[in-house]
Amino acid sequence: MLELLIVPSILLFFCILLIPASPRWLASTNKNREAIKLLHNLRASKFEVNNELNENFNSINF
Repeated sequence: MLELLIVPSILLFFCILLIPASPRWLASTNKNREAIKLLHNLRASKFEVNNELNENFNSINF
């Protein structure tokens, strides 16, 4: 029975390694360039990127 539970947990562990870091976490750890690069991959325009970055910085520094 225990063997059946090990397989999904191992699969989940390796899938979690593939999840990218969030732009908010990157900004809160002063990795601003990486946050900008990630947001450019996720958003369509520079306006959306700048708007989201400003929201993140304001909520972190609040």
